[in-house]
Formats: sequence, structure tokens, C-alpha cells
Amino acid sequence: MRVSPYLDLENKQEEFTMINKFKNWLGIESVKADILCPEQIPSDQNKVEGKIQFSSLREQQILEARLSLKERYSRGKKQDQKIDTYTLGEQTFPLNLTIGPDQTETLDFQLPFERMESQMDKRQKANFINRKIVGFLKKMEGVESTFYLELEIRVKGVGLQPYLKKEIILK
Repeated sequence: MRVSPYLDLENKQEEFTMINKFKNWLGIESVKADILCPEQIPSDQNKVEGKIQFSSLREQQILEARLSLKERYSRGKKQDQKIDTYTLGEQTFPLNLTIGPDQTETLDFQLPFERMESQMDKRQKANFINRKIVGFLKKMEGVESTFYLELEIRVKGVGLQPYLKKEIILK
């Protein structure tokens, strides 16, 4: 009796493990994360408090997580636009945490940061008249700052590590 090569279960198992290894290296079905924190941070506060929630479809080992608060400062318009990125605060969490399928783990964090002010910002805070003038000049020059939390996770055996960005508003 001859068996079809399409029904060869041993070869199918090898194919599945190769596909799973490839998925694992690419980070497909790897660790997923979410940052749970307030969307707005008041001006009198110099830290971001929240939680990081980890989940996975298969068993994975999280070695560390690095959380940072960054500012994207852009000025100018169209071809003359310049963009700089500044790190306001950064924290690394060595975890060595094993997470199983359909399991969630949370990590509480407090990320201290230091605000950066340009000369225009300092003049803008000086008095009411300066506030209006500098605000108008910033609009004319296309000056804009956006802030975001950036989370990088190091997972054992994964080539493309999980990465997450979440925009927040600093008042």
C-alpha cells in the first residue's frame, strides 16, 4: 500500500516547527504590550505613572523592557522643516519574566522626566503680552512639539523585538 506524500505527518510536523521558528524570529505571535497611563500630564507633574501590560499567544521569556519619554520638536515648513528628537526620561526594567499563552502580566512604573524649555518658551512664560506675541511667532514659524512614550521589549530568541509608541500630552 502506497501512502501519499501529502499525508506524511512527520514532514508536516517539521514544516510546522520551521514555520513557528520563522514566526518567532519575526516576532509574529510574540509578546504584545500596551501602555496604560493618563493621556495628559499636568504641568506641575514631573513623572508619568502607569502600567505596562504584557500578553502572548505562545510561551515567551521577556528579558527586559525599556521605557522612555521623548519629545519630537519640529520647526519650519515644507522643505525648510527641521526635526529633532529629545529624550526627557528613560527607565530600564530587567524582568526575566516567562509569560504563557493567553496570560497577561502587568508592570507598574513611575517614569521621572525633566522638561526642556527653549528660549522662546521661557519668554512666553514671562508675562501676558509675551505669551501672545511668542505664541503668534511660533505659529508663523511652524514650531510644534509632540510627546510620546516609547517601549522596547527584549524577548529571548526573537529577532525583531516588540516596540510600541504612545502619544501623550504634556500641559
